[in-house]
Amino acid sequence: MEYTDADPSFRARLLEPKFEPESFIGSIASQSIGSTDLVNMKRRMYLIASEAKMDLKQNIYRNHTKFIETAKQVSSLESEVYQLHTLLADEQQLLNTVKELLTIEDKVRLFNLYENKW
Repeated sequence: MEYTDADPSFRARLLEPKFEPESFIGSIASQSIGSTDLVNMKRRMYLIASEAKMDLKQNIYRNHTKFIETAKQVSSLESEVYQLHTLLADEQQLLNTVKELLTIEDKVRLFNLYENKW
């Protein structure tokens, strides 16, 4: 068997979407000359599994960090949205008050005009 630890075809074979473990083990067993080949294959597979485990840990840490950062940003945005909601509610109340005052002024003007005519 001529696979080295860094052999990309060996690693690629393990990552194939249609990878079949039983046929892979069968081909290893049929190509192995002795126990040395099997021990070497076991060592290679262990190294690849260890690397995959480390990659997984790093991805989890990286994604966890991104998740925490995103959660902080969402919290900040929620606070800003609440502040905007409060400002808009205050603005609406102010506009309603102005509208009422203008309506009262218009009624007073009309009343004064009406009284002046009589």
